[in-house]
Amino acid sequence: MEADSQLEKGFLKSAALLAIAMVISQIIGLLSKSLIGSTFGASAEVDAFLASNRLTEILFNLVAGGALASAFVPMFSAMLDRKETRRAWQLASRLSVLLTLILTLLSLLCYLFAAQIVRYILVPGFSINDPAL
Repeated sequence: MEADSQLEKGFLKSAALLAIAMVISQIIGLLSKSLIGSTFGASAEVDAFLASNRLTEILFNLVAGGALASAFVPMFSAMLDRKETRRAWQLASRLSVLLTLILTLLSLLCYLFAAQIVRYILVPGFSINDPAL
């Protein structure tokens, strides 16, 4: 019974840390966009910059803030709490390799179809008069 309580406490601690980190991340993102807006104002260059960052923000939210992190962190910390250190690091290693493969493939696809992704998915209706943007 005490082991279950310790395990539950570990899950709650991990979930709380993850939630706090995500809130801090969102606040920093808001401050960053406010700073960009107040420094550079509204321009085609700023619009292009924000559009180019949108994909990385989406990927970050999926990997770091999504179900993946919500599932991995509690599992990893639970394994460490149960003294299954080797198994925990094997899980982390396998997940890292899998994520690297998936994100490499996704990066290649984004490179090949960048114009279509920007035009139809990220910023539909955004007209770029200067291709250098």
